[in-house]
Amino acid sequence: MKTIGSRTPEIGIYIGGLSRVQGQLMTGARTPYKGGTTRGTITESLGVETRLPPVLDPLRSGAPVLPNPNAMAQHKEGVIMKARFIAIVTAALLGVSATAHAGSLSSGALYGGGTQNTALCYVRNVGLATVPAPVVKLFDENGVALTLNHNSCTGTLAPNAACNAYSFIVNNLAHSCTVTTGSTKNFRGTFDIRSGGAVLQTDVLR
Repeated sequence: MKTIGSRTPEIGIYIGGLSRVQGQLMTGARTPYKGGTTRGTITESLGVETRLPPVLDPLRSGAPVLPNPNAMAQHKEGVIMKARFIAIVTAALLGVSATAHAGSLSSGALYGGGTQNTALCYVRNVGLATVPAPVVKLFDENGVALTLNHNSCTGTLAPNAACNAYSFIVNNLAHSCTVTTGSTKNFRGTFDIRSGGAVLQTDVLR
């Protein structure tokens, strides 16, 4: 190493903010560098400074950040699963709506006491179109279907028209009425337990 005057050049290497001078570590400032941060500098005591190539930082240098393909795939899969879930729920709701009006209307089991002798079911078409008449059945509390002594619920039922069916019953059992039809939307009905012409018990078909 050459000598300038009576001094020997001191060589310091700055790396990551630390300076090594002749084998001794001392803190040194990081030198800013356009487009990144300075990886290191070599400085002589004579004031001559040499800069090494910078280590580029893409977040600071403005370099484009490529999308994560795994994240994109997960997002796409999530969108597809959400669409499938919505489709399934919609189909289920439509199915419930379509079948909600189909089936039957029934009364509760009614008992009018020791004088009861007639079970009578009325059905009315509250729609705007003529429809097939519903099937009316009467049951005792044991689930036995009764023989109808009268039934006008046959053929078709015009708008606002009503029909009825009744059976003569024993006086020690409860009875009920069930109306079966392709659509219950436009039908309303009631069920009576009577003694002659007197109504002892009544219920709405639901």
